[in-house]
Amino acid sequence: MSEEMSEESKCERCGVSCHFTAQSTAQQQVAVWGLHCKFLRRLGEKSECSVYADRFEEAPWCHHSSEAAPKGMLRSDCPYSEGPGKTALRGADYDAQWPLLLAQVRHQVWPAWADAKDFLSELAARDPGTQWECVEREGGLVFQPEGQPPPFLIVMQTAEPERPATEETHERV
Repeated sequence: MSEEMSEESKCERCGVSCHFTAQSTAQQQVAVWGLHCKFLRRLGEKSECSVYADRFEEAPWCHHSSEAAPKGMLRSDCPYSEGPGKTALRGADYDAQWPLLLAQVRHQVWPAWADAKDFLSELAARDPGTQWECVEREGGLVFQPEGQPPPFLIVMQTAEPERPATEETHERV
């Protein structure tokens, strides 16, 4: 088995590294379900990148696992993780944090490469009485109840990492 294949086998295909986060009441960076890179695809309980082989060209915001780990961009218990990272809450734990997470989501401008469709579906499922929309503002995306802009916006700064010209192996993150 090649070294690249053994590295690939560490990935659990959870998709958490591709999700944006908001801060919980416990000061954790919690993955916001549905708010992720436009190239992330769910396959049952697993996830995959639809442009994985060419992700650094197609998605220049993507980080190699060796870059993402020290920046806390992976799930805290990810096999690639090197310490603190994102928390992946589910069920009642996530539901309890949802109002705070949503408030943060509503006050931020998200990168234009976020998957607006998936997050609008998540919003519709969690709050069926509200018509949600995604609008372009400040060079990114804002989620809000239809016709009700947020009182203020925080613009996320995203820098594209510099990459060496000859990177031969890429672990899936």
